[in-house]
Amino acid sequence: MTYTLSKTLLGHEQDVRSIATCKESGVIVTGSRDRSARVWRPPYADADCTVVAGHHSNFIVAVYITKPTPAFPQGTIVTASNDRTANVFLPDALDQPLVTLAGHTDTVSAIGETAAGLLVTGSWDKNVRVWDGGECLSVLSGHEQAVWAVLGLPDGDILTGSADKTIRVWRDGSAVKTIRGHRDCVRGLALLTGGAGFVSCSNDSTVRIWTMSGEPLQELFGHTSFVYSVAALPNGAFVSSGEDRCVKLWNDGACVQTINLPVPTIWAVAALPNNDIVVGSSDGAARIFTADQSRVASDDALRDFDDQVAAQSIPSSQQIGDIDKNKLPGLEGLSVPGTKDGQNKIVRNNNTVEAYQWSAAKGEWTKVGDVVDAVGSSRKQLLNGKEYDYVFNIVIEEGKPAKKLGYNTAENPWMAAQRFVHENELDQFFLDQVAKFIMDNTKGVSLGTDDAGYADPFTGGNRYVPGNRAAPTQNYGNNPDPYTGGNSFVSGPGQYSTPVGANNTDPFTGAGSSSSSAPASTGYFPQLMFINVAAFNYAAISKKLRELNDALPSGFYKLSAADLAEIDELARTLENTAKYHSSEISPSVFVLLNKIMAWPEASLFPVLDLIRLVVLHPSGVRHFAETAGHGKEILLSLIDAADFSNLEGPEANRMLSLRFFANAFSLEPGRVMMNANRSTVLQAITGCLASKNKNTLLALATVLLNYAVLFGTTRDKVAESTVFSHLSKLILADLDDETQFRACVAIGTLLSLWDAGSRKNAAIAAFATKLQSSPTPKVASCAAQLRRLVA
Repeated sequence: MTYTLSKTLLGHEQDVRSIATCKESGVIVTGSRDRSARVWRPPYADADCTVVAGHHSNFIVAVYITKPTPAFPQGTIVTASNDRTANVFLPDALDQPLVTLAGHTDTVSAIGETAAGLLVTGSWDKNVRVWDGGECLSVLSGHEQAVWAVLGLPDGDILTGSADKTIRVWRDGSAVKTIRGHRDCVRGLALLTGGAGFVSCSNDSTVRIWTMSGEPLQELFGHTSFVYSVAALPNGAFVSSGEDRCVKLWNDGACVQTINLPVPTIWAVAALPNNDIVVGSSDGAARIFTADQSRVASDDALRDFDDQVAAQSIPSSQQIGDIDKNKLPGLEGLSVPGTKDGQNKIVRNNNTVEAYQWSAAKGEWTKVGDVVDAVGSSRKQLLNGKEYDYVFNIVIEEGKPAKKLGYNTAENPWMAAQRFVHENELDQFFLDQVAKFIMDNTKGVSLGTDDAGYADPFTGGNRYVPGNRAAPTQNYGNNPDPYTGGNSFVSGPGQYSTPVGANNTDPFTGAGSSSSSAPASTGYFPQLMFINVAAFNYAAISKKLRELNDALPSGFYKLSAADLAEIDELARTLENTAKYHSSEISPSVFVLLNKIMAWPEASLFPVLDLIRLVVLHPSGVRHFAETAGHGKEILLSLIDAADFSNLEGPEANRMLSLRFFANAFSLEPGRVMMNANRSTVLQAITGCLASKNKNTLLALATVLLNYAVLFGTTRDKVAESTVFSHLSKLILADLDDETQFRACVAIGTLLSLWDAGSRKNAAIAAFATKLQSSPTPKVASCAAQLRRLVA
C-alpha cells in the first residue's frame, strides 16, 4: 500500500491550519490563517468548493464536522478562531452561522464531540467547554497551559491534550485521570479504528499509542521536529504530520511510508472514508494522497510535485554539518538500498550536495532537496537545548532582560513566532510583528558574506522592541510635557541584535555544521507593520490626575478613593504586558473612564493618556470596537476632546488623541474600527496639519503611516487619496527627522500600492530630493528609495 498524490486543493491565501472530513459523504473542510474555511465536495474540483468567509475576525485554527442527527441529518460544520469564538454552520447555509459559541477568553484551538453529540471546545485559556447548541453546559478547568486537542470517547468520556504535556480524562464534568508521558506540548489526539485505543502526538517529536484506559502501549519515533496532527484511517493504520516536511504512515507500530512535501510545515492531516489522506500545509494548499491507482494524479501533476519536493533547499544543519563535500559518495551511493523507511542519505552530484530519503514502499531513494550551507555567524547557536541558525534578542519590556528567539532557515517563520509567543506568555498581537521581523531579517541569504547587522527602519538601532511597547524616553526639542512642563516622551529608539553562532552537531554524523551570514534588509517600504506609541509613566499620570481631581470645579464627577484605586489597578494591568493574553480590564473601568471624559477640556489629558494605552490591551480594544458603529462612539469622543480644528485648544489633547488612533491599529478589532470609521477620522485630523507642535505632527505622521499599511490589505482609492493629500501637506511643515522619516515611509508605502503612472509626482520628488541631503542616515536612505519610486 503506497500513497501517491491524488489532488491538490488550491484556494486558500495562507496556511491551511486544520482539516476535517465527513465519514459519510467524504466532504472535506479546510480552515486557514486567511480567516476563511473552504468546503470541498467530491470529486473535489474547483467547482465543488464553497468558501466560508467573513465570519471570524482572526485566523481559523480548527474545523470540525459533527455527526448527523435527526435535527441535523447532514451534521454541522464548526470553525474555531483566534478571535475566541467558534461558529456553527449548516452545510447548506454557509452564508451565516447558525450559532456563535462565545465564552472562551483566548484562542479556541480545538473542537470535538461527545458520544452524546455535544460539542466540545478547547482553548488557550486553559479551559474546555461543553456546549448544547449555543449554551455552555460546563467548563472543564484543570490544565495548566493551553488546550491543543480534544477527543470524545465512545463511553462518553472526553480526552484533552495540553501544552502542560499531559492528557486528561474527563467524566461528568470532572477530571478523573491525568496521563503523563510526553515531554512537550500534546498537540493532537485520535481514536484508533476499532476502539483498540487512542494515539497522541507532541512537540517532543514522538507519537504514542495508549489503551482506552490511558495505559502506554508504544512510543513511536521517526519525526525530527514537532508533530502537530494525527488521524486514524478506516483500515486500522494512522498518519501523523508536523514541522519536518513530511507525513508518516504507521501500521502495526512501525512507520511504513514517509511522504515528503515541498513545504516545511504540515499543520494538519485527516482521513477520508476511502482511506485517502488529506494534508494541510504552510503553502496554503491541501493535498489528497491515495493508495488507489484509479485516483492517482496525472503523470504531469506527479512530476511537478516530485520536482517541487526535490527543489527544496535543506540547511546543512539538518544534513551534513562540516563534512568535506569532496569526501561524500557520488550518485553511485544510491545503489545501496536503505535499511528502513525514512532513512536519510547525502551524496555529491558534481558541485551540489543532495539529500535523499529511502522509501520502503517504492524500494528506492527519493530526492528530498539540495543541501545548502547554514546561515548565521560562524556556528549555530544552542538555545534551550536546541540549535538554531539565528538567535535574536527580543526586548518585550524596557529595563527587563531580553527574551531569546531561535529560528532556523528551513522553519516556518510563523511557527517560530508562535513558539516565541507561547513560551513567553505574550499576547497574540505580537505574532504578526515577530513573524514579520523574522522574515525581514533572515531573507536574502547570501553565502559567504559578512554579517551586516540589523537596522530598525524607524530608529536605526540594532535591537528590536516589538510594537515599541515600552520604549525609553526620547526628547524632541521644545515640546512641553503636559505633566512636568519638560520635553514630552515619545517612542524611543529600539535595537535589533545580530544572530549569535555556536557549535552545531549534525544529526547524521556528529560533525558541526558550516554557516555564513545573512545581510540585513535595506528596504523601507512597503511597510507591513503597524507602529504604536506605548511608552508611559504612570507615576506622572497618577500625580496629575489626582491634582486635577482635587481642583475640579463643582458640577463635575469627582473621583473617590475607590475610583482612584480602580485606576491604579488598571495601570498595573496595562504595565504587565506579558499577561495581556490572560488579563482582563473590568467593565466598571470603562464606566469610570466615561465619567472622567466629561471633565473640562483642560483637564482631560491624563485620561486621554490612559485611554490610548487601554486600546493596546486585547480586552480594551474589544470593548471600544464592539460598540455601535464599530467603535464610532469612542472615536467621536476623542475627536471632540481634541478639537482638532481649534489650534488654540489644549495641544496635549490633540497629541494624545492621535496616539490613540495610532495605537488602535495594533490589534485586529482596532484595525476594523479604524477602517470602518476612516472617513470620519481622516476628515477630523485635517486641522492638525496646521499644528506647529512636533509631538502632534509625529503622532499625525504615525496615524497616516498606519493607514497606508492598512490599505495594503484593504484597498480604498478614495481614502488612499485623502491620506496622500494629508501627507503631501504634512511634508511642507517644519518637521523633525523622525516625523520626516515616517512621512517618507508612509508616502512610499502608499505609492507602492499604485501603478507606475500614478506614482509620478513632482512635489514628492522634490521632497525626496531635499531629504536625500539629510544628515540622518536613515532619512537620507529612505528618501533615496522614495526618489527612485517616483522617478
